[in-house]
Amino acid sequence: MKALEGVKILDFTHVQSGPTCTQLLAWFGADVIKVERPGVGDATRKQLVDKPGADSLYFTMLNHNKRSIELNSETACRYNLPVCIVVFNNNGIYRGTDVNPTGGPDVAPTVFVKDSRYDQMMTAFGGVGVHATSTDELYRAMSEAIASRKPTLINAAIDEAAGTESGRIGNLNPQSVVGKKK
Repeated sequence: MKALEGVKILDFTHVQSGPTCTQLLAWFGADVIKVERPGVGDATRKQLVDKPGADSLYFTMLNHNKRSIELNSETACRYNLPVCIVVFNNNGIYRGTDVNPTGGPDVAPTVFVKDSRYDQMMTAFGGVGVHATSTDELYRAMSEAIASRKPTLINAAIDEAAGTESGRIGNLNPQSVVGKKK
């Protein structure tokens, strides 16, 4: 028997860091169900595609040994599904502190609306929304969500300057040697 056999994990992660973590949980025996956006799927399905019409090797490397479904917050609330979604929110795609590369007054395209409250989206659909700003609040919210068996979204606010997400893979795209300048 594996350490996490019998444990069911809903995986709402994308790109690299999150899918790698949930893949480890699957290797330890958890039943990992990857939840993807309806009609779109995970962005990495189409990144670095080496065989037309198939999921990319990048996607399959990070998501093998998982099942996959399409689901959104509204559907979870409509059917009162006992799910707990945790959004680790740093106000941006990489960091919430990126600046506009053009020097203009607008924020960088990788920065989200400052202090976005994703938990309020779940509340709007009739579920439970929780805003957690500390590990104690996150632990308490997770415990209450599991006990309540109600659709819950926890918006876990993290330091926007704490580091960068590892999904920057542009340098991995194949480069043509024909048109390359020396």
